[in-house]
Amino acid sequence: MYLGKDWEVVVGHADWMGRTDIYIINRDNDGVYVAEPIDLVMKLVTEGESAEPTLRLDSFAARALLQALTNAIDKEGIKPPSESYLKGELDATKYHLEDVRAVAGLVAPSGRLVSKKE
Repeated sequence: MYLGKDWEVVVGHADWMGRTDIYIINRDNDGVYVAEPIDLVMKLVTEGESAEPTLRLDSFAARALLQALTNAIDKEGIKPPSESYLKGELDATKYHLEDVRAVAGLVAPSGRLVSKKE
């Protein structure tokens, strides 16, 4: 089967059962395909031992699936650590600039930007 570029990952919560359901969906001109259920079984791999990939897709389908996973993760409100760090840095820079403006007399006590003439 050809795997198209139109992927979607849907996350459903069955809180009453204590589980999260993840659906991997692919669409093409013939219709909508949903990945069959898999058992996620972990295997201990010792040093020097090789392991088969969990999923093997062509590069185009893999990129589209990864984007769909990213979109689903974002909808769940999960952010990568680097994004949280960057937001913290931007916030710190914003407050630093506010302090510098206040010291330079460019910001009135109300927070409004003023000229030195005021």
